[in-house]
Amino acid sequence: MANHVNRNNFDENAEDIHNDVSQLADTLEEVLKSWGSDAKEEAEAARVKAQSLLKETRARLTQQQKMSDCSKAATAKSLKGDERSTFMSSCLKKA
Repeated sequence: MANHVNRNNFDENAEDIHNDVSQLADTLEEVLKSWGSDAKEEAEAARVKAQSLLKETRARLTQQQKMSDCSKAATAKSLKGDERSTFMSSCLKKA
């Protein structure tokens, strides 16, 4: 039962992080749009770096969500041991 609680906490934490990153992305976009032309080069460099970091973070969150979804599916099927490992591997490879 403790694993179930931990999985729920993990899912909630991942969702919280996803929401925070989305809000950060929206706020950052607004800030960058508000910058004047005086700092255009600096703003462009900051925008490029921010976009790269956001893309990497979203990719990690997507992978975490995929792992969570596959784990839930394996649990729903009552898979254990090698059977669970095989299922998880197959599930994570799907697009």
